[in-house]
Amino acid sequence: MERRKFLHCCTAAGLATAVGAPVTALAREMKADASDLLIADPHAHPYQLFGSRSFDRSTPTIEIMQQIDMALCAFSAVGDITYMRGRFGTPFADTLGQLGQVKRLEEKGQIRLILKTTDLSSLQVPRQAIGGLMAIEGGDALEGQLKNLNAFHDYGVRLMTLLHERDNELGFNQRSSTDGPLTAFGVQVVERMNQLGMVVDVAHASPTTLKAIAAISALPLVDSHTSLVLPDEDRQPSRRLRT
Repeated sequence: MERRKFLHCCTAAGLATAVGAPVTALAREMKADASDLLIADPHAHPYQLFGSRSFDRSTPTIEIMQQIDMALCAFSAVGDITYMRGRFGTPFADTLGQLGQVKRLEEKGQIRLILKTTDLSSLQVPRQAIGGLMAIEGGDALEGQLKNLNAFHDYGVRLMTLLHERDNELGFNQRSSTDGPLTAFGVQVVERMNQLGMVVDVAHASPTTLKAIAAISALPLVDSHTSLVLPDEDRQPSRRLRT
């Protein structure tokens, strides 16, 4: 795609989000100017797998994905929801339950899970179904046990955001009153994710934790939706990237 067309699409997407323009209007813009562009969202909570009852227009449905011809979308379970909401059960079991909803979407033929590199060829047009990347936001779901990472991978998870709304067994959250490197367990998790070919997402990580992840990881990292807090910068309530 030409740079000018790409920037035009980005501008259209930003304006549509800012003013709440209908998705169908954005779809027409993108299909007209970006017919050769594969659209992927590396961080999303379609159908709010974590069970929130409040409406959130930023959580896409299959219908919305189809309207903008999205090729790939992350279906992210929230790994620390039991701490945030005080729900019964363990973080591992709760997260696995959320991911079960993604499996049901695949069983209905609404998405196709992307599990290995060769599956990416299915994203080319014409595609039979939207690609689904099973993900977890918050390494709290591991409960400090490497075997749980292996279990999530076996289940189909291919991306994990190590930190979310709290400090956990892996490292420090960027909104925490403290900062520090990865824990010994965090190092094990990053190294194991590299071995398994899982994508490491550093969103929400504190500066020192993020640097430690970058120093250890042998594979490229993703920062899907937050901005790094610099050492000399005042801590802010939120560092989420917004259009």
